[in-house]
Amino acid sequence: MSSNILVSVIVPTYNHQKYIQQCLQGIVAQQTNFNFEIIVGDDFSTDSNREKIMEIVIKHPGKFKILFHNKNLGPKEFPGKNNSIECVKAATGKYLAFCEGDDYWTDKSKLQKQADFLEQNPDYNLCYHKVAVTTENEEIVFNAADEGTPKDTTTIKDLLANGNYIHTPSVFYRNPFVKDFPNWYYKMSAGDFALYLLAVKDKKIKFLPETMAVYHVHSQGQWGAKSHVENYKKEIKSLLVILEPFAEYKQIICNAIYDRYLSIAGEYRTNGDAAETLKIELKTMMFCLRSGFQPKRNHFGLAMNVIKDYFTHKLKTKPTRA
Repeated sequence: MSSNILVSVIVPTYNHQKYIQQCLQGIVAQQTNFNFEIIVGDDFSTDSNREKIMEIVIKHPGKFKILFHNKNLGPKEFPGKNNSIECVKAATGKYLAFCEGDDYWTDKSKLQKQADFLEQNPDYNLCYHKVAVTTENEEIVFNAADEGTPKDTTTIKDLLANGNYIHTPSVFYRNPFVKDFPNWYYKMSAGDFALYLLAVKDKKIKFLPETMAVYHVHSQGQWGAKSHVENYKKEIKSLLVILEPFAEYKQIICNAIYDRYLSIAGEYRTNGDAAETLKIELKTMMFCLRSGFQPKRNHFGLAMNVIKDYFTHKLKTKPTRA
């Protein structure tokens, strides 16, 4: 493998025998005027994933770094995170691109376009693009183009306020060359989001309005089968973790946590679950008190909702007379 690697492509994978070859073929097909390496980390798959990987690797000598772990690296609560960390640590490129083993790229010039942009724009640390979101049977759930056009340029403030709006197979960023990851990183549920925070720093994020990848949503995916409520809860936990290390953005982070609490309460209320609605609203108020956060909106409305939902819950649980 050449030593002058400009881009390291990270491919974390586990039990992706159905998808991995399509993923790797989309990467080796990239047409670039620079050298790039492909780092594949298999997290001790129990299917034929490794055999499928090697069928591609032997056809492209010197292109791959293969990390076949002799056990699943976990951790159990955040599957795949440690595998991704080992892949990132093995990367030597100036830039990092990601494509998980169940996704794939559709544009042979993807790497070239993204590398050209960051090479020519030193005030940006990360760029991403549209993706098509499909089921495992390639049925389109939605095309990212249908979501509406994201802002052309965003910053770390937008990431903290809005959550992770960057699909993994679209991301391309300057390698922060982190060998010792901070403690807060290991406590976050979404490892990719944490990496973006480390990479972006005080620079900007560029959105490229082309669809250049496919993101699969299926039962084995990390987020495909999860409910909105569970996702909101995971996001709240992650945001609470970074309150201290990103203290300069405390107001933004607190507002994001507050919004997610309200979203959870709204889901429960819609489903007619007065007890859970009340619990979340009380948690929201306790969060505001403990953090010293004063929301700009919904504060009075929240207090009224707590009172209303309290009595609704009491009426629903009031024993009937014999």
